Amino acid sequence: MKNAIILTILLILVAITSVMAQTFNVTTNKTAASLSVPTTCTNCTFNISTGATLTFTTNQTLRNATITGGNVAVNTGRTLTFNTTASTLTNTKVTFASGSNLVSSATVTLNNTTYTFLGTAVATVTGTVNMVASSLKFLGSSHMQVDGAFNMSSASSIIVGDGTPASTAFVNFNTWLLSTADLSYITMLGSNNSYINWRPYNLLTGAIWSILTQINCGILGFNSCTAGTTYGPSTLTVGGVISNATLPVKLSAFNVKLTGVTSNLTWTTDNEQKSSRFEIERSVDGINWNRIGSVKAQGNSTVKINYAYSDVLKGESVMSYRLKIIDQDATFAYSPIKTVKTQGGIAEMKIFPNPATEYVVITAKNNANKMNPDVGE
Repeated sequence: MKNAIILTILLILVAITSVMAQTFNVTTNKTAASLSVPTTCTNCTFNISTGATLTFTTNQTLRNATITGGNVAVNTGRTLTFNTTASTLTNTKVTFASGSNLVSSATVTLNNTTYTFLGTAVATVTGTVNMVASSLKFLGSSHMQVDGAFNMSSASSIIVGDGTPASTAFVNFNTWLLSTADLSYITMLGSNNSYINWRPYNLLTGAIWSILTQINCGILGFNSCTAGTTYGPSTLTVGGVISNATLPVKLSAFNVKLTGVTSNLTWTTDNEQKSSRFEIERSVDGINWNRIGSVKAQGNSTVKINYAYSDVLKGESVMSYRLKIIDQDATFAYSPIKTVKTQGGIAEMKIFPNPATEYVVITAKNNANKMNPDVGE
């Protein structure tokens, strides 16, 4: 009898602990296990410092969670679950390793947050997702299945694929409740990336049907046409689904060359019709891209136009670049990726004592002053 009472008390304490609000401040790289985060964490707040990463090495369930800042990583074979009550992520980058899973059955709001799915990672969404100035990226053969409400606003984006034929990433919206607003978009970068939806998606102006089967399919080298499936390169915008392959800018050259500590980007167009601008994007890992500048396009031209942009490096060893080519009606396409590599050299040398009598001490610091113009094709 006594043991039964003790067991009952322990179960009650476990239940109480699971619903108590807990705050975890992550200032350096930590695993959830090292912070004693309950595997089912209810009313939990995670404050993650810039540059710090919180890694889930076991299956993790979050209920009414708040995550702010920093990075979150979900390891291979693990599942991050949002269920029961609403959760919010703000200014956070979440990376799902190949073979990991996201399961979202509750309302989740993403504010200026990026999800990146690698390899064979899978997202299964049955609850409501509210994207505000946020991005979902599906690389490799990762994919997402959506059966709940999905709201995109403030120029949110879903990017499917990495622009190469090897990527088979896709998104499948089996829902009436896909809404896009404020220049939000879904883009399929490669010919084997697809957007699937048998149902209309909603804009501020009403529902638009997206059952388009004749975009980038049915021809040699592309997928066969399948009802409800739209292949890349294409983009779903406020105007419907259009093929990026028809973007009226013909890019005939794009090169990156190192001069000292400066990456010099040059590109040439042979033809332009209603082109708007070129946005220059940079990445240190080939996965996460940042916009670093913009160059205004000619607009309309039938002759060769040369463009250039310079980027001063600050010691990075590898840097990748691409162009986002944007038309006046907001359609766009990406250029091939170009990569440059630096070769460590001696940047600073100090000699002391000065003047010397019996000995000298020389200290040197490596940096990127010595460069190798290794331009990726």
